[in-house]
Amino acid sequence: MLKLYLSPNSICTQKVLITLDEKSLEYEPAVVNLFTNEQYDPEYLKLNPKGVVPTLVHDDHVIPESSLIC
Repeated sequence: MLKLYLSPNSICTQKVLITLDEKSLEYEPAVVNLFTNEQYDPEYLKLNPKGVVPTLVHDDHVIPESSLIC
């Protein structure tokens, strides 16, 4: 299953959510709270060194930018 690290307030997240919905793809959401700087948590930075959202994980593949996801 896909796992999407997201922030609901992010325009880039909204773009990915629309794409996933249009393609009827199921995903597990993982909210990253940008207001408490969770994007700089060491575990998240292992997935996305830039510390941005969204990040999509499928099996061992990580896609760290919305333009690449869509």
